[in-house]
Amino acid sequence: MLKHSLFISALQAGANPNIRGGGMNCMTPLGQAAADGATRLVDCLLSFGADPNAVDDSGLTPLEWAALNRHDEALSILFRATSQISYFTEWSTNGIMKQVHFERAMTELADATEDRDCASPRKLVHRSNGVRKLKLQ
Repeated sequence: MLKHSLFISALQAGANPNIRGGGMNCMTPLGQAAADGATRLVDCLLSFGADPNAVDDSGLTPLEWAALNRHDEALSILFRATSQISYFTEWSTNGIMKQVHFERAMTELADATEDRDCASPRKLVHRSNGVRKLKLQ
């Protein structure tokens, strides 16, 4: 709770809610809160002007991080704040969750078969309608 109150104090004093961290994906605080499912912090950051459309170094928005980590409540909050993302074929929380996890499964399948002597299914993830493959590590 102390960390949360210090964070709010920093925001109230004018700290940038969109500053990028030095972690693996250089996430914004909102991206990290979404990835962690910290819904109170997601709400707080949005109220202080955090950009829900910010993309980190892996090409993901906070909305996508919430979906990847199955944080339904954070996903719902961010869905209302995020501009529609064109590569999602169904713009709804259920549609986002389904597509993110389908693409994740395809990426994992491609990674699992890449070492074998068979054709990589990675091309299945790159669809002709412009939907991009998630860059997962």
